[in-house]
Amino acid sequence: MKKTVASLLLMILTGMLSACGLNNVRKLNSDASIDPDRSIIVYGINVEGKWDAPMFSVNLDEYDLKSQAITGNCFRFNHTEAMVSSTNKGRHFSAFEVRPGHFVLSPFSNTNQSLSTTAFSAPRGKVVYIGTFVYDKDKILHLQRDLDLVATELKHQFPRIEQSIALAETVEVSRPTPFLCTP
Repeated sequence: MKKTVASLLLMILTGMLSACGLNNVRKLNSDASIDPDRSIIVYGINVEGKWDAPMFSVNLDEYDLKSQAITGNCFRFNHTEAMVSSTNKGRHFSAFEVRPGHFVLSPFSNTNQSLSTTAFSAPRGKVVYIGTFVYDKDKILHLQRDLDLVATELKHQFPRIEQSIALAETVEVSRPTPFLCTP
């Protein structure tokens, strides 16, 4: 009995310390239904340079403009994660249903953080395109925000998104810092 209780407590503690217990973000597939009270953010990834790991990801974290910080903590952490094979060339898009607000490049990311002082607006009931994050041959992450270039591709990949996709508005913010979960 003691062993069962100890195992249960260990599982609960591990879950609490994982820094991602609750995430109120839903990744959308091409035929997902969309809640009109939420927002949809879409962004792409293009790996042009050599990335040594098998997968490359770009994560965006929910950001609070008032406190100038990501909203995450050890129990709740709203964030997106788009991941592609590091050898699969070309643009790859992901869409996420999120709580309306702002999102910023994650400080937990292991890529160049020069883009992390820009927050992207996700207004209620709107679909916004953040841009395409490009990891270039010089091993630098930069952002292409040409919606006209990718609009047809996005409509084809996400046909259930009936609204027009707008370019996300941006605002300069303080560089976010990661939080640490320890006992």
